[in-house]
Amino acid sequence: MSKVQVRNCLVNLKKVERKLAEQAVKAAAIEEKKFYSEAMIQVSEVIHDMKNQLVQEDISKQS
Repeated sequence: MSKVQVRNCLVNLKKVERKLAEQAVKAAAIEEKKFYSEAMIQVSEVIHDMKNQLVQEDISKQS
């Protein structure tokens, strides 16, 4: 994947994360809120990992 594709993927993942957060707030049942919250956390971890990977690639290219 190119850097542009990775950044586009990050943008889309952030949209998914935001939608999951919205659904967690709107959900009526506690189990439903928990489901959306856990999914949001997992997406957040993926976003974090991808950002770290981009930073590591930038650092290695500078060396």
